Amino acid sequence: MYHLLEEYKIFDFAVNYVKNNPNAVPLESFALTDADYEAFKQEVLNSSFKFNSYSLDILKKLTDMAKLEECYENNKTLFDSLQTSLSQRNAAALDSIRPQIMQYLTAEIAKNYYYQWGEMYHVVKHDKVIEQALQLFTDPKRYDSILAKPKK
Repeated sequence: MYHLLEEYKIFDFAVNYVKNNPNAVPLESFALTDADYEAFKQEVLNSSFKFNSYSLDILKKLTDMAKLEECYENNKTLFDSLQTSLSQRNAAALDSIRPQIMQYLTAEIAKNYYYQWGEMYHVVKHDKVIEQALQLFTDPKRYDSILAKPKK
């Protein structure tokens, strides 16, 4: 997640999203779709974004060495298959943190449409700590037990 933020992938997608969808929906009903997430994922996978994949680095070195030793062409299908397999791990890595990515994307796009208010609205709406606090307020018995003076 850190690298997606550091390399402005979330920010860039949000800017392009707003450019391609200039008419904002009401803040309360704004939500990204599965198609929006897939578009983000494809944008990242097709970009120069560097996944920290040691296996892909080693495969590149192996491929270079195989070309140098002139045994690459005889095994090209094998190298291509391995490249494809390891590259698909990148998509799986993105899918494994999809909920966090969606939160960041939604907040960033909301910020572009509605400025800081839009960003904070979506951050607060999906914050687990705030959710728990609101549930506490709806349970007076639990609320009172937390605030009660400890028994000696």
